[in-house]
Amino acid sequence: MIAKNGSTPKNANLSVITDDHFRLTEGLKLDLDRNSLHEDALAQLAFKCSELSKDLQSLLQSLETQKDSKRESIAISLRSMRKKGKLAKMEDMLAKYRSEISARFLATIKYVIDHHS
Repeated sequence: MIAKNGSTPKNANLSVITDDHFRLTEGLKLDLDRNSLHEDALAQLAFKCSELSKDLQSLLQSLETQKDSKRESIAISLRSMRKKGKLAKMEDMLAKYRSEISARFLATIKYVIDHHS
């Protein structure tokens, strides 16, 4: 099944999540003062997550159809199946970055509280 944007529903959902990660991490890269090791590590994670998000978004766009035809839809489905492993690895890595960013963010908050109290 192909969604309105020419991709599979799963890829369309992954694209929304990936866009959100990209916007979040781009904002983090700009907002951090890097006054601590935690902030520096958070900025590095944000950069890596942002780069992975761009790569994943590019791959997802390559799996979208530009035409509204059965032939193109079948080709996209086949291409998606061939890229399934790569997509899964990238999605898993994005989840790992999200988890690590959350942990670093909490460590950064604790550092700020401890040093500004």
